[in-house]
Amino acid sequence: AGKGFAVVADEIRALSEHTKESAEEIASTIDDLIKRVDTASANMQRSVDSATEQSEMIVETGEKFEIILEKITDLSRRVAAISDNVEGCVDANGKVMDAISNLSATSEEVAASSESSITISKDCESDMEVTKNILHEILQISRKGIKNI
Repeated sequence: AGKGFAVVADEIRALSEHTKESAEEIASTIDDLIKRVDTASANMQRSVDSATEQSEMIVETGEKFEIILEKITDLSRRVAAISDNVEGCVDANGKVMDAISNLSATSEEVAASSESSITISKDCESDMEVTKNILHEILQISRKGIKNI
């Protein structure tokens, strides 16, 4: 019975050592798994942080695009107003050109009329001189006639 007990004790010791080695391997595997889980967890947290940062950047970019859209819309309105002003200037320029053409034609007519008036005035002056001379002669004749009476 003592021999049987020694054999069983040796087997239990061998089994105990084998269990110890297996437990150490399991502990080592669990430690490795914990390290890998920690690494994976850290990587996932970095991914979450990166996604949050990207989300914030997307929101910020969207806000900037809205500002750009507002500025483009305002610029478009201003360009339309400038276009309307340019069209008004072109119309006004056409009217000014027409007025200048009319003024030029009127100036030529006035110049021609002035020349005609000058000629008429000279003729009138000449006629007045003749009339003056005739009146002067009539005056002399009437003075002679009064003296003879």
